[in-house]
Amino acid sequence: MTTSAALRIAALLAFVQGAYMIADGTHFLASGAYFGNGVGPWAVLVAHAGIAPLSPAMASVFVTFGVLWLLAAVALTLGRARYAVIALAVATLWYLPIGTLLSAIVAFIAARSARRRATR
Repeated sequence: MTTSAALRIAALLAFVQGAYMIADGTHFLASGAYFGNGVGPWAVLVAHAGIAPLSPAMASVFVTFGVLWLLAAVALTLGRARYAVIALAVATLWYLPIGTLLSAIVAFIAARSARRRATR
């Protein structure tokens, strides 16, 4: 797979993650509940960090990370900001289970792309 194809896949995954986080956080702010049947496994990690999972503060974190993921999707589409995307992916590894998987894949692709670009 070419680097540009991999970056397009990473951009798509970043878009999916961002759109879902914005939708889920906005839904909580509007209704007081996340999508589905409550919170996911991420809630345990967040609670250990001292943030109440079922709070407007946490929903705002979701919306903020969602916006950052959408910006990451644009950056990846343009072939830019790979290190910032890696940092964002690492910062959202807590979002178990699907978010962790998407973050890990995007981080891997961005790191591989950055390494290939540096060796040219």
